[in-house]
Amino acid sequence: MNLPMILGSIGAIAVVVLIVRGVRFQAKKLGPDEAEHYSEEMVSGFTAIEAATCQNRQSALVLGDDGRIVLLKRVGGRFAARALKPPIRCERPEPNRLVIDSAERHFGKIEVCIDDAETWQQRLRGGDSAEP
Repeated sequence: MNLPMILGSIGAIAVVVLIVRGVRFQAKKLGPDEAEHYSEEMVSGFTAIEAATCQNRQSALVLGDDGRIVLLKRVGGRFAARALKPPIRCERPEPNRLVIDSAERHFGKIEVCIDDAETWQQRLRGGDSAEP
């Protein structure tokens, strides 16, 4: 290979990297309103009454009026949702961090960093599910 071909290849790779980074910066951020909207859109018959989004806006918990809790997580440029019915296995390894076991092999365990983790842990375990 000659020098111009090598430099051209390196330049093409740099352009692709810049494009990928630009697309990633424009990725959707998950706020409480978006979490409620996505959960109602993705889960049939679900009506959201409260949402808590992870501090990094990559995951969320949404409480429904029927007691179900929708767990949202980022998968690439989109969000995936699972409606879970308490009791749900979860751990609180730190005061503001929950690790939730979706009980699905492909969805896995999801980490959610929220300010009111203790309240959400009680809801996930089956207590205080009706109170927003």
